Amino acid sequence: MWTDDAARAQKTLDEIVQGFEIALADRIFSRDGSSMEEVVAGLLTRNNSTISAAESCTGGLLAQRLTSIAGSSSYFLGGVVSYSNELKTAWADVPAELIQTKGAVSSEVAIALAEGIRRQVGSTLGVGITGIAGPSGGSDEKPVGTVHIALSHAGGVKERGVLFPGDREAIRWHASLGADGTRHQEVLTRALVRRAGDSLCGARKFRGISPRSSFCRSTCKVGTLGEFSHHTQIHR
Repeated sequence: MWTDDAARAQKTLDEIVQGFEIALADRIFSRDGSSMEEVVAGLLTRNNSTISAAESCTGGLLAQRLTSIAGSSSYFLGGVVSYSNELKTAWADVPAELIQTKGAVSSEVAIALAEGIRRQVGSTLGVGITGIAGPSGGSDEKPVGTVHIALSHAGGVKERGVLFPGDREAIRWHASLGADGTRHQEVLTRALVRRAGDSLCGARKFRGISPRSSFCRSTCKVGTLGEFSHHTQIHR
């Protein structure tokens, strides 16, 4: 609808935005065009918090995204890419027997990675990511796209298992902040604002929703892919 009446146009726009806000609720992470990385950087900075990461399937992608913002050295203390089981133990204190009994891709190992890197580095928050990015390596029990992400903080640790769709690149991208990650607003935000929060960075999981985009590499994509925990942004 086109109009030369600025007030009417603004009223219409406000009503549309309000509809999105009601429908999407905490799945909105920005209203001013800020990227996910910028939002996380702001949360960490405002709360004088620091973060570290122990990554497996993402291969350092989470660290790359966290450090893409100027001044990130004030909140990102460091991380490791512990691809092998031996380095999960050596660098993040994951017990070797835990890997043997539960498997490298498991909620238990993700939690151990998050807690271990936080202890090693001395950060406020620690993130652990482990999964199967494919195209090989999957099984009936743990198909390609299976990712476990954990967030450790002073109040405890939260973990979420997600089955991400797409190819290797898409799965790794989704997992990197899905972490930015599992439920974005529900996890990282609470952990930072409350300093003993109780959730993970990412959006809520949806089931049975048809995709509207290949995968959300950028902002302003509203579609979800099957069980993908999708991050949604609204521009005003």
